[in-house]
Amino acid sequence: MRRGSLVGPFVLILVGVVLLLNNFKPELSLLHLFFNYWPFLLVGWGAVRLIEILVSAARAQPLPRDGITTGEWVLAVLLCLFASGADFARSQLPKARITMHGLQLFGETFDYPLAGSVEAGPAPRVFIENLRGNVRVAGGEGSEVKVEGRATVRAFAKDDADKVNAKCPLEVVREGDQIIVRTNQERAGGDWSVSADLEISVPKGASVTARGRYGDFDIANLDGNVEIASDNAGVRITGVGGDARIQLERSDIIRIVSLKGKVEIKGRGEDIELEDISGRVTVKGAYSGGLSMRRLAGPLVFESRRSELRVAGIPGVLHLDLGDLTAENVQGPLYFKSSSRDVELTAFTGPVEIQLERGDVQLRPAGKDPQIQATVRSGDIVLILPEGADGGVEATTQRGEVVNEFGEELATEDLGQKGARLFGPPGKPVRIRLSTRRGDITVRKTVAAPEQGSPKRLQTTSV
Repeated sequence: MRRGSLVGPFVLILVGVVLLLNNFKPELSLLHLFFNYWPFLLVGWGAVRLIEILVSAARAQPLPRDGITTGEWVLAVLLCLFASGADFARSQLPKARITMHGLQLFGETFDYPLAGSVEAGPAPRVFIENLRGNVRVAGGEGSEVKVEGRATVRAFAKDDADKVNAKCPLEVVREGDQIIVRTNQERAGGDWSVSADLEISVPKGASVTARGRYGDFDIANLDGNVEIASDNAGVRITGVGGDARIQLERSDIIRIVSLKGKVEIKGRGEDIELEDISGRVTVKGAYSGGLSMRRLAGPLVFESRRSELRVAGIPGVLHLDLGDLTAENVQGPLYFKSSSRDVELTAFTGPVEIQLERGDVQLRPAGKDPQIQATVRSGDIVLILPEGADGGVEATTQRGEVVNEFGEELATEDLGQKGARLFGPPGKPVRIRLSTRRGDITVRKTVAAPEQGSPKRLQTTSV
């Protein structure tokens, strides 16, 4: 049986050690290490092969006819040609850079401190322009806008980094009634990787407008409005007294907590979390994560290519993701239209209208006079009514069953062609209409069942 070579494991171990070293010491340049030490790959390769041959001879095993296979010779020649050519190009063209999407990929990072301040008054309008990097803004006492931070330039040599940094000075200036904070990264040119992380303190009464391409925004403790626009960013806003307007081409998370004004969000991204919002909330775009809403005093409007949701208010909680809409203690009118989602609404008040192509629906209203209209193309519907609920029910399935667990007040009817209808009580106006083309419909009730020594609790019973 032919014994495998140790060269493959040796190479894997070597590559792993180099990558691990880069994780612990990111200031090291892997490209620099390769250019200086790549011949050791050939030395180690040959040493492993020689040890294998000596071990075979010591064990009186047949020696391989070729110490190195043809494929290994080809790989060694290609490695030599690539490394020698790259090293020659580096030495002859010291200004050449390897870039992707306009940014330099290799080299070392060089950091430079940033600082600036300007007198602003109690309620300035602050405009922030930082193409790449994170920005944190915090409101506080005083009337000064103060900026501290760090600029980072990636280059092969410190002289190059110094020249690039000199082209991108931090500016903190007053222009009319605005305070401008500008990092001037566009002056570096498209081939250089330049970023700046900023810590900005502003008067509490300030309003903030921020622009960027890549980097997160964290804004807290302001009385004014907040406006953010970026190509790719995460946004966190806390304790703002005005409105928030956010437009992002891509985001990992947008989190807004304790905002007294209205919220407008447009773009694409993943998760959105909103909590304690006093004004109207509008969300338009494509979001692949979850939308979590808690304690929204004003209405919510959500629009995407496949779904539309409108709610008058959310005193409780609402969660919407790619597969489900769940909500507890929300106020109607509530309108939801989607191509494919399951819906579960609990303890809601006010009119509800649901239109689904595919998905199951479970509805448990809080009041005794609910107004519900649910239309599903394919899916089951479960309605759980409180005891003593008023108003009539009409539920129809074209292919499925109707199950009456509410009581004798409701009657069933066979419609033929595998369809069925549930309706009643007689003489009451129809306030609940349920319809599915393919699926079952179940109507049951909840009753208050007292227990000795404990308060009443709601439980589901079948009649």
